Amino acid sequence: MYFILLILIGIGTVIYAIIASQFQRATSVMSLVSTAIRYELPLPEVIAAQATEIKWSHGRKMRELADLLREGASLPVAIDSYGELFPVEGRLAIRVGGESGTLQECLESTTESLSEPRVFGLFGYYYNLIYIVMIVNALILTTAFLMYFIIPKYKEIFNSFGVELPALSVLLISIVDLIVGSPVLFVILIAVQVLLTLWLLIPLAGLLQFLMKHNRLRPYLTIVFGPLEFLRNQASRCFPLRATPVILRFLAVAARTGKPLQGTLISMERHYADADIRRRLAKVNRAIEQGGELWDCLARGRFLNRAQAASLQAAASNRQLPFALQELSRTLMSNREYRFEIALEWGRFLVIMALVCWVGFVAISMFLPLVNLIGAL
Repeated sequence: MYFILLILIGIGTVIYAIIASQFQRATSVMSLVSTAIRYELPLPEVIAAQATEIKWSHGRKMRELADLLREGASLPVAIDSYGELFPVEGRLAIRVGGESGTLQECLESTTESLSEPRVFGLFGYYYNLIYIVMIVNALILTTAFLMYFIIPKYKEIFNSFGVELPALSVLLISIVDLIVGSPVLFVILIAVQVLLTLWLLIPLAGLLQFLMKHNRLRPYLTIVFGPLEFLRNQASRCFPLRATPVILRFLAVAARTGKPLQGTLISMERHYADADIRRRLAKVNRAIEQGGELWDCLARGRFLNRAQAASLQAAASNRQLPFALQELSRTLMSNREYRFEIALEWGRFLVIMALVCWVGFVAISMFLPLVNLIGAL
């Protein structure tokens, strides 16, 4: 079973590396489009020129996008067919900016955010998570092997010699008897291992959505990867604040250009990739239409806390709203990265310490009777 988990983790790692490479390439395309729009360059020709330097299907799709733009299609319409050329936030920026008349500003703001080193650094954290989860899986499986095959025989051997076991060895044998005699604890160990592996493979959910478009594959993929999609959806519902920096960034663009803030929220309600965020934004927009204050409605939708809503309301009254929105968006992104990094470091430390303590406990418990037996000879 451990080898199967290793294969799954290896597949997830390769796919995640491909996703990171595609994300970097899509960000470069978005930066190119943003520059062309900013300096009023002919967008189809710029995209076609870039496509000549890219091979395989990505270059072909860029040439097709350039042809579609030459035929008179707008960029927000064209990405409906070629959205995979842009990152998720880039597609949202194009659609929201196209509807609100702030396409250039939205693209520039999103390109600046996605081009920061910390964004690409998040992909590196994933491989640290792989390291931690593999250690935990190895610890669980090694423990299960010792409990079921080694320690019972070990106990029988020393009982046949009539040797009194030390307290540490007795404690180890008692723990083994408790777990082996309780199927519930064994199931819990296996469940923890499976959940850790599924959590590690969450990036596969994006690939799953792509493959689900094929009718022949859909029934089989639903059976195999159903738990993975369920975990992804549950994580999405539990953490709506992850969308707050993006929402605030587009609201900052609207405030800076004098566009209605609610119009930006309505555009995001239509085009945000995550269904749960769209539902929350719909509730926020309904509350605003019923006379609610925008920042209070965002707080009730769990996109802001009360202190943040109050600070934005004060900034709006002092005509500092664009600056406050942009800075709050950057601060939230930096805080999220910092908390994630701290949690990762603590998790790695605790896992390593648990592994060291367990290995030391098992080694001392199993070799101490041998030392006593040799000393008695």
